[in-house]
Amino acid sequence: ARGAKRRELQTLPEKRQFSYAAMTTEEIRKIVENYDKNSPDGLQKKFYQISAVELAWRGNEATFCLVEFFKNEVDIYGDITGRIEYNTIFSKTTQGGEKHTAASKWLTSNKECQDKCPVRLLQKMLSKRTSNIKTNRLFLTPNPDWKKTGIWYKNCPMGINHSVSGHATQNIGIDIKKVKITNHSNRSSAVSNLIKSGANLQEVIQITGHSSSESLKPSHT
Repeated sequence: ARGAKRRELQTLPEKRQFSYAAMTTEEIRKIVENYDKNSPDGLQKKFYQISAVELAWRGNEATFCLVEFFKNEVDIYGDITGRIEYNTIFSKTTQGGEKHTAASKWLTSNKECQDKCPVRLLQKMLSKRTSNIKTNRLFLTPNPDWKKTGIWYKNCPMGINHSVSGHATQNIGIDIKKVKITNHSNRSSAVSNLIKSGANLQEVIQITGHSSSESLKPSHT
């Protein structure tokens, strides 16, 4: 009953409490450029910052993201199109899963800037999964001795409380004492970007998986 009441209150803009702030497009761009894709940690974080916005990930969604959630899109001739489909129901354990995960989302090639292309970054991440990796989690713990051993990652998933966005904002000059940035900030940023680009509320809901349009309305006017 308590959980049901909480979910009911969360649909009311005036009752919701926000513990995070959205980032601007420019702030996200600076964060992405701050990471080096030629290092284990930098590669994962660069991919995360781009994909968390494009896929409107919830705060801890990346933590439990599996490799099999991603599939190359192919055309009617069986040729790869360059887009990658993301859906949690691709996992054998979630076939026909929750309603909000039923719709696919897409990562699209960035042909203008390959350094920021989520498709290429994902492909590189998967290529670095050497034979020592037995877990199917996508985000892994970087191996501190990767330069000596050539092994980029440990057979250990990224920690559940790891705040990628929170740490990144300090490096681009955001005062985290005044503005709270969490992993969920990327999701909030995705909603803002979609609305600014002209997407209507139903289109946004289809991407984000919010329960209703009321959940997208700000708490203050």
